[in-house]
Amino acid sequence: MQEKIPVSVLIPAKNEELNLPACLESVARADEIFVVDSQSQDRSVAITENFGAKVIQFYFNGRWPKKKN
Repeated sequence: MQEKIPVSVLIPAKNEELNLPACLESVARADEIFVVDSQSQDRSVAITENFGAKVIQFYFNGRWPKKKN
């Protein structure tokens, strides 16, 4: 296993079960991986958790702050 890199990665997502496995694998060496999820209706949360990354749920209220901020 390769050594972890001391960096945190934030991945914004919503219903990304098809893309998340490759995305998470590409940043696997990061020390911390967070997926900021917007209430996905697919398996995005389960995939993220199975990978060992942390899921943060985001609830947009129609005003600020938006997810990118």
